[in-house]
Amino acid sequence: MKHNLSQMAANFQKKIIDLSCLQPSECHCEMCQQMCHTAPCIGTPFDMFLIQERPDFRDKVAITMNVAATRLGLPPILMIAPSYKKEKGHCAFFENGKCVLHEIGLKPTEGKLASCKNEPSITKATRLIMESWLPLQMDLAPVFFNNI
Repeated sequence: MKHNLSQMAANFQKKIIDLSCLQPSECHCEMCQQMCHTAPCIGTPFDMFLIQERPDFRDKVAITMNVAATRLGLPPILMIAPSYKKEKGHCAFFENGKCVLHEIGLKPTEGKLASCKNEPSITKATRLIMESWLPLQMDLAPVFFNNI
């Protein structure tokens, strides 16, 4: 099942790459690192379920209400996303100037496509990622609302 899920995640990422006309970036410049200090990147349900499968990462993700979706013409969206560590001022997966998920092939799709080149296509990719969570809203709602 895990291999199948990994392949589904890869196929879905390829679809988003094709539709957004973006290519994955591996830059670690100061500007790219700053993105990890601003907000955690989001992933598709496939991305986040693969991350959540690892017991050592479960405490670094949470079900969250993404209200930034409204800026893209979508309703607020429930999704599983990397946690933001306020006390450290960055994403829970940011360590020693890099995303620990990147090296093991689990970096969420938005983070893979984000670039210091400030490409406007990232908005299209972000919207596609957010839209991928819409069919799961009814499944995530009871868990989210029981935890607040």
